[in-house]
Amino acid sequence: MNKIKILVTGGSGFIGTNLINNLVKANIISILNIDLVKPSSQKHCNFWKKCNIMNFDKLNNFFQKYEPTHVIHLAAKTETSSNKIEDYNENTEGTLNVIKAINNSSSVVKVIITSTQYVYKSIEKPLPLNDLDYMPHTVYGLSKKISEDYTRNYLKQGSWTIIRPTNIWGPWNYNYPNGLYKAIENGLYFNPSTMTAYKSYGFVLNIVDQIISILFADLNKTDSEVFYVGEEPMFSKKWVSQTYFHLKGSYPLSVPNFILRIGAYFGDFLTYFGIKFPLTSLRLSNMLESYYVPIEKTINLFGLKYDDLDENLKITMKWYDKYKKGKYKY
Repeated sequence: MNKIKILVTGGSGFIGTNLINNLVKANIISILNIDLVKPSSQKHCNFWKKCNIMNFDKLNNFFQKYEPTHVIHLAAKTETSSNKIEDYNENTEGTLNVIKAINNSSSVVKVIITSTQYVYKSIEKPLPLNDLDYMPHTVYGLSKKISEDYTRNYLKQGSWTIIRPTNIWGPWNYNYPNGLYKAIENGLYFNPSTMTAYKSYGFVLNIVDQIISILFADLNKTDSEVFYVGEEPMFSKKWVSQTYFHLKGSYPLSVPNFILRIGAYFGDFLTYFGIKFPLTSLRLSNMLESYYVPIEKTINLFGLKYDDLDENLKITMKWYDKYKKGKYKY
């Protein structure tokens, strides 16, 4: 492990913070986190160098000085609200900059490029036919499709693998404390009475365990491959109800779908005027639609270390309690 030098882009974020935690636990002593923002965990500040991946010269300079053996590219703009591809330049041109820097680094032997499950979504045909079967339903998904194209067409140094995370949750994800968790604690969350959505979720510690497994696996198994990272799909009602229970000690009430639809329209109206509301038509659709992915290949090869939903929620709530007490700031 002493000769391994891992460079992570976007290591200050949600997945990156958990990843660096696990790399340290694995006794990997040489880690470089390239990120525009300071790490979420104060313990990781020694690994961090401030750098925007859109600045190729500075990025390339870090690669040349550090001489990484392994690269994990996580840096990205991940929110999905924009319909303008230029708003996702970090995912397209930024990824291309990372690829160019890797190609300039003869020390690199393994690369993981992070994409998203959103490169494919179809109600009629839920699962893609193959890794090149694309159907992005957001511009964010399109930007990640472009990053996959760049990886296949231009990455020449080292062996590469593309990963597509599913619905990732767990410690260090600040979207949930400021979204779902807040709605639950304020009594603003209700299950739709008809809620049969079936989705692929991913506890973040499973994701980082799978990433590390891919990073050090036999190259014959991972070279030029695509792996969804996450867990076997489950009913959304189970996931959100168990989350609700760990927050409130009870289970959510069910409300007729048409009432939630009215609330969603009201939320759309407020959103139009820039007023935040916990329910919109888009969020309601996400609650009601199934979205699962071909995860079997990943689990068969790399397993599932954290397979108990309740235990995973306990780990998450332990972090959330510290967050509420002001230990971690977003």
